[in-house]
Amino acid sequence: MVLFSALIYLVIALVLVHFEVFDFSLTKYGLPGWIVVAGVLLMLFGSLVDIPLAIRGRGRKKKKDLKSLFFVNGRKKAREGLYLNLGGAIIPAILSFYLLSQVSLVPALVSLFIVIILARFLSGVSALKGNWLHLSAFIPLLAALGLAFLLVPANPAAVFYIAGTLGVLIGAGLLNLDRIREAPLFIGGRGMFHGIFIVNVVFLLL
Repeated sequence: MVLFSALIYLVIALVLVHFEVFDFSLTKYGLPGWIVVAGVLLMLFGSLVDIPLAIRGRGRKKKKDLKSLFFVNGRKKAREGLYLNLGGAIIPAILSFYLLSQVSLVPALVSLFIVIILARFLSGVSALKGNWLHLSAFIPLLAALGLAFLLVPANPAAVFYIAGTLGVLIGAGLLNLDRIREAPLFIGGRGMFHGIFIVNVVFLLL
């Protein structure tokens, strides 16, 4: 399922490249088009990689290889613990911190704080979602978008991206560390990646 989603997002990314949306959106932030394309591809394929930071659970220890360590099979129930997604957490966080150096900090931090609060209280565990912590993709996105246009109407893209990505990663991820006993927590991965990738698409269109 994760692989299928990544392929769908890859098609979307290629369409955006074809219409030169990347270069139009990010040259004003000092990022050439090829870096953006490489970043999106790394994000898509990196979404398949969940790096285990803390794994809980009983049972005999099995011999681990790179595939079993970093690639969590979507058909099997993941062990309780904390996972960091390469494409949905690490890469967006790097871009967010870069953009923080390019914008006014006050509107960026205000937007980020509000989205963090929303993400924290809207995230939850649902058996229908695979029994892991998840978050609605659209509410944080719409909140970040509205705040960015309200606080920085002339150039909302960077503030929107910072709030929409770091807000979700911190609010639904880091602030839920106490809940990993209830369900696996995939920061930037399952339950979060779709929303974060949509933030990237909207960001490129602003």
